[in-house]
Amino acid sequence: MVGDAQYCACEAESHGDLGPVADVERLARVGTSPNHFRKDGGLKPGVFPLSHIRSSGLSLMRVDHMSDAAIADISHKIASQKEGESPKGLLVRTAVQLRSLRNDVEERLLCVVDDPVLDTPPFPDNPAHAIAVSAKERSEAEILEIQSTLLELFDGEIVPLRTAQA
Repeated sequence: MVGDAQYCACEAESHGDLGPVADVERLARVGTSPNHFRKDGGLKPGVFPLSHIRSSGLSLMRVDHMSDAAIADISHKIASQKEGESPKGLLVRTAVQLRSLRNDVEERLLCVVDDPVLDTPPFPDNPAHAIAVSAKERSEAEILEIQSTLLELFDGEIVPLRTAQA
């Protein structure tokens, strides 16, 4: 769509040594237990915080650029940010799947941008970090709809940490 470049021009800029996120790349969100999962194993909405969708960005790992050991290490460090949390697994989709999400008027919902994390304690260094963030300023109702769309997209498949590179 013509409007995509307007909303997501930042996707073409490289912010780190790995360059922009390619459509074919697999991106993973760490799911932690018990914070992100219901007792029946389903995802809780908190796995995709509204404030992250709106402005700060949903933290993602570019798993095709990471070793299993790095993925596991970073996942454990992320989970340890909240007391009592542990990584349950990864929610994995491709960049193009996230970039393809549209609303009722066919506007793109999310931009996917490389966002290396370096020297920003308490967060672990991760040169293969990326974010997915709303493509433009949106109402609370629209952000809730994006959260619901993400829950549908990621529902059902949790990749164990040891097989993230499969």
